[in-house]
Amino acid sequence: ARMLRTQVRGQNAVRASMYAGSVRLFSKKTRREGLGYDRRQMKAEQEDDRIDEELKAGMGQEDFDFQEVLDDGFMKDDHNKQVEDLMQLLNESLPEDDMQEEIDEGERIVDFDTADLTLKRDEKIFYDIDHVNFEKNAKIWSIQDADVPDDDLQLKRIPLAPPPDVRSDLEPDLVTADPIAKHNKQHIGMYYDMGVHGENMPKFFLSQMEREFHMARGKLLMVRQVGLDIAQEIKKANGQVMMIEGRRGHGKSGVSLYAALYAKEEGQLLLGCGLEDIGLWNDLKGRIETEPHEGLAYPSVFAMPDMSQRWFHWLRDTYPEEMKKITLKHDHGVEDYYEVKPWEDDLDQEFNPSKQRSIDKMIPEADREEKPTLYDLLNYGSQERTIAASLTRGVFEEIRDITEMKVCIVMDDFNSIIINRKERDSTKSDFVEPEVWKEIPRARLSLVDGFLSFVEKPPQNGSVIVTPTYSNHKKRGLERYKKYFVTKEFEVDRYNPNEHKNAFRHYSLSTALNPVIDWDTYPRVVGLTGRNPDELRKLTENGYYR
Repeated sequence: ARMLRTQVRGQNAVRASMYAGSVRLFSKKTRREGLGYDRRQMKAEQEDDRIDEELKAGMGQEDFDFQEVLDDGFMKDDHNKQVEDLMQLLNESLPEDDMQEEIDEGERIVDFDTADLTLKRDEKIFYDIDHVNFEKNAKIWSIQDADVPDDDLQLKRIPLAPPPDVRSDLEPDLVTADPIAKHNKQHIGMYYDMGVHGENMPKFFLSQMEREFHMARGKLLMVRQVGLDIAQEIKKANGQVMMIEGRRGHGKSGVSLYAALYAKEEGQLLLGCGLEDIGLWNDLKGRIETEPHEGLAYPSVFAMPDMSQRWFHWLRDTYPEEMKKITLKHDHGVEDYYEVKPWEDDLDQEFNPSKQRSIDKMIPEADREEKPTLYDLLNYGSQERTIAASLTRGVFEEIRDITEMKVCIVMDDFNSIIINRKERDSTKSDFVEPEVWKEIPRARLSLVDGFLSFVEKPPQNGSVIVTPTYSNHKKRGLERYKKYFVTKEFEVDRYNPNEHKNAFRHYSLSTALNPVIDWDTYPRVVGLTGRNPDELRKLTENGYYR
């Protein structure tokens, strides 16, 4: 109605005002019927009354009464239908050229013939955003702009959130760009901008936090005390196995990612049970060997030739410089690590196109080290799927015995890749060979088995961090790991009052919440979420606070 009034002039003003009055009466009726009411709409209605009086006075229609419209049957039976009838009556009396309005921002065209004029809550407010002064934002409502001439009114949408690298300047007590190595107790409760480290992280490490990053409009993580404690243990790199525990929704995955970021910032070799943006068990097109063989963690596992070849390529290309520094410690029965055989025929080339990558990535003879490196082993194994499958065990043994650098193994959703008390209760693989079994536990796949072996026998020059999940996967098998292999447990609790308040501000700065912070309603948000991080995210994601 307000947009219509902005466009309508002259003899059609009364008709537009009549439509506005009908919408207002309908909203008042919904309030009486207990259907909910918005205080901003109440203020807008007061302004509508004032404008209507001015219109009626200007057109000599002092006796015009919207209640008569209601009494005459415009809105007695079907409110929605009669609003449409009023709209159609107004459209018939307006020139076609006057039925469109250009909005300056984004050159958006509003077609009143087809547009839904029921304004969303975000569109009800004419406001200015000050991303620094939240208290100022809380006082800016559309009613304060009522004395602005209609010609100057513009419908303003919620602006894009400021980039993460700018937020540390806008709110220095809320967002920090300091590296994790410099974080201390003063940073607890603040949000850490991942920056280039977040861009260079393997995507599968970020998968559990995708919804959080979408809400925040950027890759930011809260600095918590438990994250700082784990970082200190990672720095020691003395072969510890750490488990991050906590109730559902308390932020275990965020702490796990924070630990992985610290290891990467420290220059450690960061590995997890995945490549690119998927887990190593998630190869829908892959094949496995039909005959099981002895594994590193379990006595009987199945080789994964296709996925092993793909993982070799990924590991070599993701950490090329690191792999070239690591000399081999074991004999793998390879006579010449630089012998990459050409394709036998066109059919071989069609079924193994990635062999060309192995040829292109081979180190020139002049640049080769005196002893073969892990890079050479990966490149040699990646030329053939069968060779990759045969060398999978050897690659894990080499990673365990690395001395040239520190190693950090981080595995989230840990109980989804282990064997529970019974195999039928274990999480199954996402791809299956019908000739073997109809359902194969993830732990019985050779690559997954290799990473589980790091928990039982961790790298002596590194650390292992595992984080169980409590959604969709059973956790009965965790007791065995806690009893025999985990050396230290860390508990992730719900937000403390300061952390919850900062999370509230953080979502507001990212426009996930209403950009206007109303501290009067904050106690209600605390009551609804119970300071549970996941509940606060869901509350804002579902638009409840808006």
